[in-house]
Amino acid sequence: MSSLTFIIDHLKFLLVGVLILISASAAQAQGGYHVTHYAPDEYGAGNQNWDMSSDGRRLFLANNFGLMVVDGQAARLHRLPQGAIVRSVAAIGDRVYTGSFQEFGYWMADEGGSLAYTSLVPLHTGTSLANEEFWTIHAFDGAVYFQSFGRILRYDLERITEVEIPGAMMFLHAANGRLMAQMIRGGLHELEGGRMNPIAGSGFLADTEVKAILPLSNREWLIGTSTRGVYRYDGSTFSRWAPASTDELTRMQINQGIRVGDRIVFGTILRGLYIFSPDGSLVKQVNTESGLMNNTVLTMMGDERGNVWVGLDKGYAHVAFDSPITVYRDERGGIGSVYSAALMGNDLYVGTNQGIHVYRRMDDGRFANRRFLAGSEGQVWFLQVVDDRLYAGLNDGTHVLDGSRLRRVSDVTGGYTFKRITGTDKPRMLQSTYGSLVLYRRDGGIWRKDRELAGFSAPGRYMERDPSGAIWVGHSIQGVFRLLPNDRLDSITRVQPIGEPTNRVFLADSRILIANDAGLKQWDPLRETLVPYEGLNTVLGEDRLVLNLLPAGSGRYWVVRQDEVDLVEIRFGNVRELYRLAPAMYGLTLVQGHETVIALDDGLHLICLDDGFAVLNLNSVAGHDVRTDAPVVHRFRHLSGDGQRNARSKDGGGVSYRYNTLTVEWSSGRSAGMRPFYQTRLIGVDERWSEWDARTAATYERLPPGTYTFEVRMLTESGRLSDVARKSVRIHSPWYLSPPAWVLYVVLLTSFGVMIRLYASRRRWKKREQEMQVENESVRILKEKAENDLMQIANDTLLNEVAHKSTQLANSTMAMIRKNELLGRIRDELDAQRMELGVRYPARYHNRLVRLIDQGLKDEMEWEQFENLYDQAHSDFFKRLKIDHPLLTPSDLRLCAYLRMNLSSKEIAPLLNITVRGVEERRYRLRKRLDLRSDQNLTELIMTY
Repeated sequence: MSSLTFIIDHLKFLLVGVLILISASAAQAQGGYHVTHYAPDEYGAGNQNWDMSSDGRRLFLANNFGLMVVDGQAARLHRLPQGAIVRSVAAIGDRVYTGSFQEFGYWMADEGGSLAYTSLVPLHTGTSLANEEFWTIHAFDGAVYFQSFGRILRYDLERITEVEIPGAMMFLHAANGRLMAQMIRGGLHELEGGRMNPIAGSGFLADTEVKAILPLSNREWLIGTSTRGVYRYDGSTFSRWAPASTDELTRMQINQGIRVGDRIVFGTILRGLYIFSPDGSLVKQVNTESGLMNNTVLTMMGDERGNVWVGLDKGYAHVAFDSPITVYRDERGGIGSVYSAALMGNDLYVGTNQGIHVYRRMDDGRFANRRFLAGSEGQVWFLQVVDDRLYAGLNDGTHVLDGSRLRRVSDVTGGYTFKRITGTDKPRMLQSTYGSLVLYRRDGGIWRKDRELAGFSAPGRYMERDPSGAIWVGHSIQGVFRLLPNDRLDSITRVQPIGEPTNRVFLADSRILIANDAGLKQWDPLRETLVPYEGLNTVLGEDRLVLNLLPAGSGRYWVVRQDEVDLVEIRFGNVRELYRLAPAMYGLTLVQGHETVIALDDGLHLICLDDGFAVLNLNSVAGHDVRTDAPVVHRFRHLSGDGQRNARSKDGGGVSYRYNTLTVEWSSGRSAGMRPFYQTRLIGVDERWSEWDARTAATYERLPPGTYTFEVRMLTESGRLSDVARKSVRIHSPWYLSPPAWVLYVVLLTSFGVMIRLYASRRRWKKREQEMQVENESVRILKEKAENDLMQIANDTLLNEVAHKSTQLANSTMAMIRKNELLGRIRDELDAQRMELGVRYPARYHNRLVRLIDQGLKDEMEWEQFENLYDQAHSDFFKRLKIDHPLLTPSDLRLCAYLRMNLSSKEIAPLLNITVRGVEERRYRLRKRLDLRSDQNLTELIMTY
């Protein structure tokens, strides 16, 4: 019998386990919450966060590295003096109390707003705190209690006293105005009258550890244990709180528990969070498969909106149960990329790249119980409810849902769109496909293919029909076409290319809109041209690249852009923004190239994702905080090129040009929770807003001198833009760019200009001088040449004259020689005749003729004429010779002249009217007078003069 009981118990256990797994799987797929996780490398502290508390604006975490303060996502670490691990934290009044190893105390803001630590250990006068580590802190009965495993200390803001305890204890818990703790290997005790008193009937807990005590009602508690599950305590008796899922909860080892609104949340060691309703129903699980970074929960805390903060063994997280967005993902890839969806009754049909999945809407609004629609395998392009029937465009054609199966109504492949045509004699539906336009007619309550329109064939992902009846098709490659059909709607009579490099064409407020990089353009039917659509472009602001524009009902439209999705209302040309969503805030990734948001009804809108889908409940947005307070800019930090911080870095005013790297830090200015996203810009550098980002700091390097204004705004959970926070800073110009420096530069530049002008003038004058010198040199050369020419002419003339004179002299000399020779021969002839005739030749006739001949030989006039010619031919010869040899006689001078003419003694003798011997004798006497040596030649000497 015992064996049978054992088998039955195990079968029950297995059955419960299967049910739990099914429930967990459904919860995972259903979502219904949003997890914002904060990793250690993001907040810059230790992995483990042991405790947490909040003052309504800031979050305080007891971290391995110290006390971490989170102010609107901007985390700052405050280390204890000894650098110990902070195990507990509690924000009470204007103080933040912390407990550590052999240390406890509080932090308060100083005059500068920074937290300063005060130790309370000096107030303790009891026994040593050696090896005591304070794990919990509670405010109770006007005092603050610090609890370690060995003691409880009471601080009344003036002194420290010890609470009497029966022995070592586990953690101290506060619930419903009571403080309780379990003695190690014992039952529960309650703080009463300054001592810990036992709670009757709790001894059965001695073989487990009490990890959580939380209120179930005003006079009831839930006791969560590590190994025995959860018990209900009504103040006098204990009973097992045992919904089906608590067995798994027990196996996953409860480590924490809190009551947040109508949710009971248990944190486990092995499986994250389990959320129950007060009646014990498991609402959902949150673990690493559904958003948490780590499954080991060390601490938890609820916020004022019923959400939960979770301190993990690695990082911490915020679980928002009031999120307007519910994400439906299948981590195993069972859903695929979602392209379309439609809600018909309580069934949600989701079209993906794998086929159609069907979800059932539960009573609480969640979608669950996913199943695959048989026969829908492959790519699904659209799902649409028309006349209470669901139509689906698939690869192999278009189908209608008939009961639980699909029936084909068109065999044209790839149905992209399905549009109702109005204003015709019969109701029609028009569809764009992979190749042609298809017209549908209604037959037996079902829309079926009637014909394909002739005259145009091209894939058209986008198709609209304007009020005039023209059909607009966005060709995937060739752009937008305006098609004019005939009256029978069986062919296209005119194909008009619009010429825009895009295929995105939309219909909004009865206007045809075409999207390109510059924004939206609308078709002007009167001028048949495109003009800017300023109404929506103005609302879109700087980022006007519209990826998709989809109807959202009642004149509302979803405008999908690169990093945000906007819900706008367009009525008679007036545009108003209703809601703004940054998908990155919720970790959403839309299908690239097919960004789609589908209105399921007025409140629910489905966002197609590349790994599932998300459902936005606009009705729940109304309950969110609608404040638009601007973010808070905490400080500017200015860094120099070598990374040194400026001493005036907190000033935000003017700084030296050396500190031209600017770092700005800001926060949301609200209580920490779901991570807000920000846009920033630095006027003077970026005029456009940045993309949405969760970072709370920005750095601008090496800014030039000037005045800059930093602006930041955030997107709130209510889908509104906050006001813009602004802060300006001026980077001073370096001294060499200051006004005095500019005056100096002007003076220097002017002086430099004057110097350049003078230099140029000097260059011009120098050049002119050089030119004049060249000219003068040319003139001088020409003059010298002329003078040389004249001198040459004169010399030539003189030479000619000298040559002439020399010729005359030679001629004269020769004439004299011939004359004297003739006269000598005549005289000799006379002497011979007289000798021959004797007395017959009278002496008086002979003597008279001889006297005449001697007069002719001694004629001084010839010598004077010879001397004159000789001086002309040989300039100042006699003068120079006389100067050098004053003792020379006229006869010597005459002999020198004849020697100078290189005449021989025989030629000289007649000129001197002497014999050759006489000439030789005179030559001898001349040598004496000239004082010549025997080896010197008389003629060569005379030739030197």
